[in-house]
Amino acid sequence: MEAFLKGILMLSILLATSSLGLGLYTHDLLMLSIGILFAFFAMLFALESRQVLGNPFRK
Repeated sequence: MEAFLKGILMLSILLATSSLGLGLYTHDLLMLSIGILFAFFAMLFALESRQVLGNPFRK
């Protein structure tokens, strides 16, 4: 499960950086917005997965 969560996190970080880079390169506000949303998702996902994996009562 931990490898799956890390895979999702790495994919979202890759999507965030590529969307931000493409948005800056093309001066496209929509791509910048998508990149910011992916970055926000990556931060929240990392915090939530750390909380779930750190729970001593999980099975």
